[in-house]
Amino acid sequence: MLKTFLFYEEDIVMEKIFENHRSMNEIRKHSKNKHTPDKIDKNYGELIFPHISDKAMRPYFTGSMILSMDGRMGFQDDPSSRTLAKANKEDPTRGMADLWMVNVLRTFADAIILGGATLHAEPEFTGHVYDPELQQYRLEMPGQFNPIPWNILITRNPENLPWQHPVLDTSEIPVLMVIPSDKMENISLCAGKNFCYQQVKIEKKSDIMKAEFLREDEEKHLVAVLPEKDFPDWTLMMELLNRLDIKQVTVESPHWIYELMQNKALDEIFATHTGVYTGGSVIPGKKQAFPSEEAPVSELVSIHMTGNNVLMTRQKLRYGNGKK
Repeated sequence: MLKTFLFYEEDIVMEKIFENHRSMNEIRKHSKNKHTPDKIDKNYGELIFPHISDKAMRPYFTGSMILSMDGRMGFQDDPSSRTLAKANKEDPTRGMADLWMVNVLRTFADAIILGGATLHAEPEFTGHVYDPELQQYRLEMPGQFNPIPWNILITRNPENLPWQHPVLDTSEIPVLMVIPSDKMENISLCAGKNFCYQQVKIEKKSDIMKAEFLREDEEKHLVAVLPEKDFPDWTLMMELLNRLDIKQVTVESPHWIYELMQNKALDEIFATHTGVYTGGSVIPGKKQAFPSEEAPVSELVSIHMTGNNVLMTRQKLRYGNGKK
């Protein structure tokens, strides 16, 4: 049974201190679903997302991460995001507001992108909505959301995955694992003998169109094998997500957040900046530097605060000459 977590009002108190009205009006203009679930509206405020053009043939991507005040995503001896959040003794929510915001973004997501490092750092982590009230919102909109978002695990080294991790070993969680073709023989496709993953080899767009998992009775545990060269091929990835009817994705792996930014595909980031200095080298994007003339630029949409030293930002990303 998937775990639930009760988020009480005192645990998620936050104050909006800034809103970019021009940016919010633009989001409203392009949003199809203009309804904010009651609990989110009461504790965070209006939260809607623009509908990405069908011509784009890709989902809307939102990044989600927590950073220390010196820009680290965790401690050297314990990179868990929960450890970082709870280390701030001045945060009146004890890091719960940050965890709740992760659940808020999952509420709207058709899929969550993870990385192998996430599973190693978060042994009890599972990619579903923990908050029963927000999960109920999903269940009441079956035409819009599946009960549990796809957990998408993109990894170049599947042989190093912790196969007993609950993300990989829980039958209720739909998983799309994406691996390079040279690692096909390095993994076992059965998890604890409870169920097995269906393997689909994809070398070109037509392979996606013909894949058996696109039937009405599609399997919910899939391994997509993509070409080793330029892994992951984002053209194939976008088509794959499109064929699985994945329209909004929250990205919880810092590595893949930066990869999508390099491909000019990440649309927004929701970042918690917690008032702790960690030092060390656990830095997002450490090996994914941008050339100075191509650096993505963020436009602040809103800022919330919990206590006196936790900033929670919503940022719209812009590329090139300031246009998406």
